[in-house]
Amino acid sequence: MVDQHTRSVAERELGLLRVNEARSIDTTEQRLRELATDPIRPVRLWTARNPNTPPNAVAILLQDADRGVRNEALYHLRAPAAALEVLARREAEAAELPNATTHKRHVVAHHPNTPLPLRDELIAAGVCPGRLCGIPAELVRRAEFFCRRGGGSPYAEQEKPGTSRLPEDVAGIAPDAPAEGETDWLSILRALDEPGRMGSAVGLEFPSDFDPATTQTRFDQLAEGLSAAFGCPLPGGQGPREDAAFFGVIRIPAEVTRTYDRGSGLAVVLSNFGALTACLPYRVGPASDAARTPPVHQEDYRLIEQVSAQAQLWLVPGHILKMPYEGPNQWVFGSAEASWYWRFFDYL
Repeated sequence: MVDQHTRSVAERELGLLRVNEARSIDTTEQRLRELATDPIRPVRLWTARNPNTPPNAVAILLQDADRGVRNEALYHLRAPAAALEVLARREAEAAELPNATTHKRHVVAHHPNTPLPLRDELIAAGVCPGRLCGIPAELVRRAEFFCRRGGGSPYAEQEKPGTSRLPEDVAGIAPDAPAEGETDWLSILRALDEPGRMGSAVGLEFPSDFDPATTQTRFDQLAEGLSAAFGCPLPGGQGPREDAAFFGVIRIPAEVTRTYDRGSGLAVVLSNFGALTACLPYRVGPASDAARTPPVHQEDYRLIEQVSAQAQLWLVPGHILKMPYEGPNQWVFGSAEASWYWRFFDYL
């Protein structure tokens, strides 16, 4: 499908209305089916992100001529099994051509809607080099996309924005102890960890199927959502960062958070890998050695988690990111005691 460039004021206004329709959780499935074939790319992109888009519309989006639209549809929880199989077969055929670039079969292999026989076939074909593809299929299917208790999988639970409720007695901090689903998260991080090689950024700083334009769109959406949630403009900027495994950082001033502690703010970091986000407190200005950076308040954590979910990004629990890194790129860190945070959210 070739995008139509809107020219007149009326065309731009109509296009914006359709984008807003595609973004809304109140748009009917029938209307979302129509928007899946819209000639304007942003309309189709937001239709692919809408959690209510029906399976037959997702199937159409999986065949879209635009790679960014296809990528969004591929991570949709309602992607039909038949369409996933067609995509896998098509990429298998393309892989036989010279200079072919096919990176999505490993995503199909770990999609929760992929039939078990196809998943086993793809893994046996070696579509996931360097990834932990011995993850049991039942684990992939059982893990929820956006588990608020610390678990999860590369496919987050797509739910209506605002439906996640805080505990009635929110007075503490974000949970920072091992929780149910820890094994799931570690399996996911290992699966995303591509082995890199000296002299090449591929695999180390970003995955082989990295799409800068799509990631920038998500980063801008994350900044916009956090700005609305915390009630102040929060610039995101242009990514990705050089010599780093993260795309960008959005800093939230201490004054608008519940984590406030004399100059401490929050930083929300978007990784180049797997649409992962992290949040952590940071200090501005000098502090005594005895000063302790405060932990993230639970209410701030849940708010960032909800905004991430709306952008189809997945907030990794802090205690997971503090765990020792034991992947194939340990050589990058030398004798240093690297963590999973360092691997996916820091400079390398």
